[in-house]
Amino acid sequence: MIELVIFIVGASALAACMGGTLYIYERVQRRTFQENERLLALWARLAAASDQLEFVPSLYKRTQGQNSYLTGTYRGHQIKLDTFYRSQTNDASTSLTYLLKPNLSPDWFSSRETHIYTRLVLTINPNHRLASETVEPPLSRKEIINLLTTPALTSSKSSIQTRAEGWELYYEQQDIETDISYLQEVLDALSERAETHLKILQMGSEVILHLREIVEIATNANMRTTSQELIRGIATKNRQELGAQVARLLCPHCLTRFRAYEAELSWLEKVTYHGCRSCGQSRKQLSGQVVAVLDERMAREVFEQRGVLYLNWLARRNLFDFDAVTIAQASDEMVERFAVQVGNDTDPTRRPRYNHMPCRVSAKANLSENTVRILHRTFGAVTVE
Repeated sequence: MIELVIFIVGASALAACMGGTLYIYERVQRRTFQENERLLALWARLAAASDQLEFVPSLYKRTQGQNSYLTGTYRGHQIKLDTFYRSQTNDASTSLTYLLKPNLSPDWFSSRETHIYTRLVLTINPNHRLASETVEPPLSRKEIINLLTTPALTSSKSSIQTRAEGWELYYEQQDIETDISYLQEVLDALSERAETHLKILQMGSEVILHLREIVEIATNANMRTTSQELIRGIATKNRQELGAQVARLLCPHCLTRFRAYEAELSWLEKVTYHGCRSCGQSRKQLSGQVVAVLDERMAREVFEQRGVLYLNWLARRNLFDFDAVTIAQASDEMVERFAVQVGNDTDPTRRPRYNHMPCRVSAKANLSENTVRILHRTFGAVTVE
């Protein structure tokens, strides 16, 4: 009997505690729109500290969708700090209720509790000048991971999310954040991450391979999503800048043409981008028709004239991608060595083109008949002028 009394008293106390907790919880959720606006007015202090930020008070006192917000430019990027309401109709208990009672009226859903959230969005300015020089690729996978994990917020209220192909940084947390020092920390973290994203987005296709590896190995979902968004952003920027002229582009390091690549983000999605056929980089290019020149009088390795790139094989002594050959002044030995390299070329892109490639030989070169015969066997159309 005594045990039963103790059990009843304990249960009543527990119920009272739970009831009190629920009451407090409901009081928080039932805070009026005007009370929310008074809390939001604290954000004006952030705006007052900068001449590039503006606090915009609400003009509509009866509509939840018209809360006050903070907007402007922060460290060169566009930001917006506002609030929004999210209904809890999609939580587990609601979903279970709907499964058990599929004929619930719309009024039942509209009566569910809603929560107010703080939201801070930074949109990266693509023309923003980086504080430091752009990091030259290639970066290692470890270096990229380090860039994407710093800075970290001191609070666990939320994390920075990446959206819009890497060009938008998104932060949200439940309830209105009124700690100005913490909001300043979030702003600083977003702006520093924007510098990192802009740096990676400007690196071009060469960094995509490492980002693709991070997508495969990352155990952190946020890191995986960030890498995917950056791949999309780099690929989109790459196609916009290079797509129309990619057939004319030549890598200045490898002297090979650009080609299309594919990166698999998931079993449902692939993205296409362009880069050097040999090294994969896309940030630096030469453009135009390429002529391989054998001329002992040519001082430079490369020069451009009227949209045509002239590359001196005698200065390089290795094959590269070219569309035509000009032999102006060279010994039989050098010409034959060049022809042997071409004959032994195993590059699947270049090899089929040689049989149709024009080769112009200057009569002043004084090549032997045997050397000219070798050129005829090597190239499709040899003319001596």
